Amino acid sequence: MLRENGLVFSASEKNFHKSISIDGNHLTIAYQNPVQNQYVPLLLDPWQRFSPNWYKQYEGLINRELICWILKERVSVCTNQNGHINLHSFKDTEERFSSTEDPNLGNPLGHFLPFPMALIEISNTPSQSLHLELSISP
Repeated sequence: MLRENGLVFSASEKNFHKSISIDGNHLTIAYQNPVQNQYVPLLLDPWQRFSPNWYKQYEGLINRELICWILKERVSVCTNQNGHINLHSFKDTEERFSSTEDPNLGNPLGHFLPFPMALIEISNTPSQSLHLELSISP
C-alpha cells in the first residue's frame, strides 16, 4: 500500500506488517509483529575504508533502549526496541590487536564480520514492534 510518505508491506497469513517512510534526511522502517529472532546487517559507506584512520570514524552507541551504529558526521542507523538487543561489529576485538594472541580465548561474533560491517541481533516476542531509523547528515 502506498501512503503519503512511505510504503506498507504486509503478509496476511502471519499478521506481519512492514512500513517504510521517508521524512527529510530520515528513513524509518517499522515492523509490527516481527519474527522472534532477527539479525539486521549494517554496512555504512564501506568506501571510507580506503581513507586514513577510517576505522576510527565508526562507533557503536548502546544503552537500555537504543542501539546505534554510527559513521561519524555522515550517517547513523538506530533501533529502538523493547526486547533483548546486541550490537556486533568488526571493532569488537580491536583492543586485542595490540596484545599477544591467546588461542584459548574465544572471539565474539563481530570478530568474524567483514570490514566495516555491524550486525544488530534482536530477540523479542512476536507482540513487540521494531523500529529502525537511518539518518543522513547533510
